[in-house]
Amino acid sequence: PQVKARIRRAAAVVSPCCEPPLPAVVSPPLYMGWLSSRTACEKSTKSRAPPDAETAVAELRAEMARRGSPIDSYPPTDDVLRFAKARKLNAVKAADMLQADLEWRQARRVEERRDAPAEDILGKPIAALQQVLPHVCSSGVDKLGRPIIFKHFGGQCSFSRLCPDRESVDRLCEYNWWVNEQYCKRLAALGAEQWGVVID
Repeated sequence: PQVKARIRRAAAVVSPCCEPPLPAVVSPPLYMGWLSSRTACEKSTKSRAPPDAETAVAELRAEMARRGSPIDSYPPTDDVLRFAKARKLNAVKAADMLQADLEWRQARRVEERRDAPAEDILGKPIAALQQVLPHVCSSGVDKLGRPIIFKHFGGQCSFSRLCPDRESVDRLCEYNWWVNEQYCKRLAALGAEQWGVVID
């Protein structure tokens, strides 16, 4: 009972990115097993900046400048390092990935629209999506300091009902990047690099 109560309290605290709270349907064994595997998680997922992080960031910035796409002010250093680490500190490969990402963000006007209301992005009340796919980003963190995202997939998860036409599908895809931007803002606020997801 105490475990269930803690889960309900965690799921009831809703961040600005997800308005209605997630129903208390998260399985306690899954939740507690996930949180208790601290030793295994620390080795594989705990954020660790490489010792030559400053060099990696400088090399990636230099490579982007050489391509005519300087990134002196944007993205932030933490984001630049994330791209460098994703390509094992290979500046050329990281620059390919970062340049593609920046072009994608510009085409979708991500920086301009990331603070828009969820309904404007989805094109319908957020409650309609919550009825199909309940999801919430809790204000709490796990034992490694990562924000916790809850998602409930079940019999109610019928996207054909939510998206009867192509336009609805496109708007749902837009909402997907929008909500991930909200999760990224939560990461930045916590100084974390990863989030944990509990899926029921």
